[in-house]
Amino acid sequence: MSMRRWHQAVDALNLKDKAKKWIDGLDFSVAVPSAYWVERTEDMPPELDTIPIFSEMIHILDFVARNQLSDTVLMEAMPKLFGPRQDVTVVDPLIWDVVERGQIAVPTEQLRSLFTGIFDQKMLLPVNCSDTHWCALM
Repeated sequence: MSMRRWHQAVDALNLKDKAKKWIDGLDFSVAVPSAYWVERTEDMPPELDTIPIFSEMIHILDFVARNQLSDTVLMEAMPKLFGPRQDVTVVDPLIWDVVERGQIAVPTEQLRSLFTGIFDQKMLLPVNCSDTHWCALM
């Protein structure tokens, strides 16, 4: 196994441990709006162990304990957040680079073709700022 794969494996195992601790620390008695209410399931921590550490599924744990979301996880979350809305189109953030010191590399030809024919839709453009947080343009 290469050092890179070894580090990926260690990161994935640490993320699984962090997820288990986060789940154990959740207070399910806190009042929340019904749209966010979930029941505790005892099989959740053991189910985390079934996620292969080198699979794309491991990225779903980015949601745990407020980790920085990867591009992959962000694109999984956006359709769930905006899925019912036919007037919103989410643009894959991989079409441009990370914003560094206020600068962004935008492929103008790709953007031009992206907006061609769009008249009555909102375009959600996620932008990763300095690799520390996500912003969005709409």
